[in-house]
This record gives sequence, structure tokens and C-alpha cells, in this order.
Amino acid sequence: AAVVSQAIRRQVGQPMTVDGFRVDPAVSVGIATGALGDDPEGLLRDAVIALHEAKSHGRDGEAFADPRLAAEAGRRLPLTRAIRDGLARGEFVAWFQPIVTLPGGVLSGYEALARWVGPDGAVAAPADFLPVAEATGLVVDLDLSVIGQAAQALSRLPSPLTVAVNASAATLAHPDYPARVLDCLTSRGV
Repeated sequence: AAVVSQAIRRQVGQPMTVDGFRVDPAVSVGIATGALGDDPEGLLRDAVIALHEAKSHGRDGEAFADPRLAAEAGRRLPLTRAIRDGLARGEFVAWFQPIVTLPGGVLSGYEALARWVGPDGAVAAPADFLPVAEATGLVVDLDLSVIGQAAQALSRLPSPLTVAVNASAATLAHPDYPARVLDCLTSRGV
């Protein structure tokens, strides 16, 4: 399987020209092996998990299915669903931490921090949801939600107070990120 994977990656990885532009394609491969009688859906699930593992290490790689990764994915799936539902219900809120200048302790602004407040009022620690949000790509929607709330708060603050917002690398790399931030600020009069 590894030899075939490497041959595929080598062939697909050949540079090509598309509409006058050089393209250097890359392929990531997830490999799951089984025995006669194994469940095809289980093998496919394991291959997809291995593919995500290969992609997490960068372009043009391969990874073999690992039972530990499959178990982790089984634990991650319900949390992924809960994060998606929480985003839809507006459960992710910006909490504003004061930023003060030293010496003197003069308030200069706030930092907007993402918090997940569940339907029962319980607040989840960022370490409990951010790694899964990042791994599943849901962090982009989460970041944009916090940016919207931060822009709304900034529109009500007196000058020269500021609001800082953390954004994940995935959000910053999103092609329409600058336009969405600008739209968010403009629509709130900032």
C-alpha cells in the first residue's frame, strides 16, 4: 500500500501548466488495510481518519490508519456535532478582558475571548473545544462570530479604546477573511 501510495503521489506531483500558470499538485493519502471479511465502511472510515492525519502533517504525505486515531475520532465526533449546534444557537460568546497600560493601570481597550456558554449556563474551557474546532475547520465560523461581537462592542466604546481579537491560522488563511472582517466592521459603523 505504501509503495502504491508513493507511486501515485510521484505521478500526481508532476508540475503542470493550467491557463499559463505553473501548478505543483500534491496528494495526501490515508491508508487502511484489512483482512477478508472486514467491514468495508469501517475500512473507509479508517482510511479517512488516516487521510486527515496525513494532511495534518502538511502537503504530500501519507499515513496509515491507527486504532488510537479511530478511537479519538469516535470521541471527537459528538463534540464536533455539539460545536456545530452551539454555533447555530449562538452559544459562543465574546468575553471581554480589560487591557491596561502600566504603570498607572489606565484602561486602553479589551481583548475579546471566545467562550462557550451551554444551554444550561455552564461555561466550557477553551481547551475543551478549541482543538476540535480547529481540527474540524469550525474554528473559522467561531472566530468570525467573535469578531462580529467584538465589532459590535467596539462600535459602542469611546475612542481611543480598542478591541483585540485572536484568530486562528485557519481563519487568517481563509480567502475571504479580509472582506468579511471589513464587512463586519462597516455594517456596525466601525
